[in-house]
Amino acid sequence: MLSKGLLSLATREALSQPKLERTPWTAAVQLGDEELKVNEDAAFRALQGIYNFNALATSFLVPKNGVVLDLGSGSGAFLIYLAERRPDITIIGVDPSPRLVELGQKQIADAGLTDRININLGEITDFSQRIPTEVDMITSVMSLHTVPSTEELFRCFQEISLVRMRCGCAVWMFDFCRPNNAKTAEDFPVALMPGTPIPFRRNCRNSLMASFTHKEMSEALGKVSLGTVHHAQSKNFKIYQAHWLTREDGITSKDELWHEGRITSAAVQQFKDLTGMFPTVKLPKHLK
Repeated sequence: MLSKGLLSLATREALSQPKLERTPWTAAVQLGDEELKVNEDAAFRALQGIYNFNALATSFLVPKNGVVLDLGSGSGAFLIYLAERRPDITIIGVDPSPRLVELGQKQIADAGLTDRININLGEITDFSQRIPTEVDMITSVMSLHTVPSTEELFRCFQEISLVRMRCGCAVWMFDFCRPNNAKTAEDFPVALMPGTPIPFRRNCRNSLMASFTHKEMSEALGKVSLGTVHHAQSKNFKIYQAHWLTREDGITSKDELWHEGRITSAAVQQFKDLTGMFPTVKLPKHLK
């Protein structure tokens, strides 16, 4: 059952025709360093339940002591969250924004995780030859909508395919789906977390408008030699999408590798919404 804040948006979406054209992603405003930090902190609070869901899904697919390659790492909030809950893994991040890479490296240092996480400046459409030979998992969480076009999205998937062919790694990708109604893009950030700063709401709206549809993403993946890709679009409120592949050797993780952490009551509700929206996604354990 969806929370009350999302139910009205879901109803409007279900009654709207899919006519919204994609608007390539742009940051809402050029923020100063302190404003950028405040905005990223607001994003973490608003997305904590999403991070928890994605960290659990990733944890299920990555083996003990695995190496994770994350595409579009931004300020590193998801990477820190994942690393704290899986103390056995190391993470390599890639992001094209120098400012976000700098902020991410600072936040990683503040969290005491520089020995396990490193974010590198680079394009997510050109990375396969610049990473270690062995990677156990590739992730991309809430970042594929920043790719300028379907052609470059395809290039990103080609790069993922090259890495997977080399080492048989698992893949997990999660992002927004472009809504049918432009009003949904305006109202969703407030429904997601009331009281968020205006720059965050603008970025969230822009992200939704720039997102690929589930069909566009699935078709682009279908043109690449990846193997059996699992696809899912969120039930009831089709605002999210997930695409994943298990490791070629079939190895998954064990529940005891996951270290539970405290999350807010709002994040718990968001997480419960997501688990209901994605019944086919396997998680190693659920919040109690």
